Amino acid sequence: MRKSLLIIPFLIVLVLFKVFLLESLFPGVPATAKPAESPEQAASEPQVLKFSARKDVAESPFQDMAGNPKTFADYAGKIVIVNLWATWCAPCIKEMPSLARLARGLPADRFRVLAISMDRAGPRAVEEFWSKLDVAGLEPMIDQTTKLGFALQAQGMPTTLVLDRSGKEIARVSGAMDWASPAIAAQLRALAP
Repeated sequence: MRKSLLIIPFLIVLVLFKVFLLESLFPGVPATAKPAESPEQAASEPQVLKFSARKDVAESPFQDMAGNPKTFADYAGKIVIVNLWATWCAPCIKEMPSLARLARGLPADRFRVLAISMDRAGPRAVEEFWSKLDVAGLEPMIDQTTKLGFALQAQGMPTTLVLDRSGKEIARVSGAMDWASPAIAAQLRALAP
């Protein structure tokens, strides 16, 4: 009887932690998550981008692989597809070749695809990993501090944002996607004819 009385306060503390602490640490993230789609469900539905109202994007610097600082402002005037990924993220690895095919298929004068690694291990680890992937045409970037992911309120990886020519976010995808899909390429090309 006494043990069961101790369990009740413990459960109450757990519920309060979930509701209050998680909400304060991760505002906007629901305390309960929707179950992931099965692969069969995902394959049966055509993948398209869902555009949203334009909104400002937090600036947080990242680097190219040579260590040169970069910001989204460096790509002003282009549609920028920003993919946050990591070498330890299986869905990121799976989607990377399709992201590279998308990058090769978009006109470089109007589009830029940024694959920004959130790996704390640094450029060397990313370079070693990158050489093993089929990602010709896609240049890796890095944010060892992972501050960019927090600034963009990424709720997991991969997270991909589409920025318009003025640097405003117009679409966001949380999770992996087939970026080589003709429907997605057509949607993106329509943004910068």
